[in-house]
Amino acid sequence: MIFAGYSAGAIGLGFNSDLIAQYKNSKVIADSFWLDKESRKVRMGWTKGPWIEISEFLFADNMPKHCKGHWSACFPQRSKFKSMKIKHVFPIWNIGDRYIKGDDVKVKKSIASDIKYYDAGFSVDAERLQVKGFEHWGHVITANKHYDQKFDGVSVKMLIENRLSGDGQTTLVKH
Repeated sequence: MIFAGYSAGAIGLGFNSDLIAQYKNSKVIADSFWLDKESRKVRMGWTKGPWIEISEFLFADNMPKHCKGHWSACFPQRSKFKSMKIKHVFPIWNIGDRYIKGDDVKVKKSIASDIKYYDAGFSVDAERLQVKGFEHWGHVITANKHYDQKFDGVSVKMLIENRLSGDGQTTLVKH
């Protein structure tokens, strides 16, 4: 079973990871929302603002048990999927995405580490590579023309298909 989502849909993958974990060999594709270690560290310091209000509105006192502690604990991230024993994850987290928070050098290192851990994933610095249509943004790739766009001879589509088939290149990190 493949579970995929982009932007808010990717956030839903983390919140529903307990349900996803019920399926043997489930696969996750999280596009344009991924809490690498650095981005998560920054969010752990947020004690007020829209994310807290959104979480309280959606869940009130019924936050999923696996999300206790801090609202960011349920966002898609390596520690969340690892705790749920979900091993097949394909993170897509583009440098330049306005939702990335923290020190750029640490973010890039952390994202690369997560992609290496899963031996699957995609992350580019769209602004540095001057990807037309991604200037100053880089958010969501699986739902637009960039899904088929080639970066160093491979596209996100090709990487995902290779990961699913178990054959060929499964990662691209261009920071």
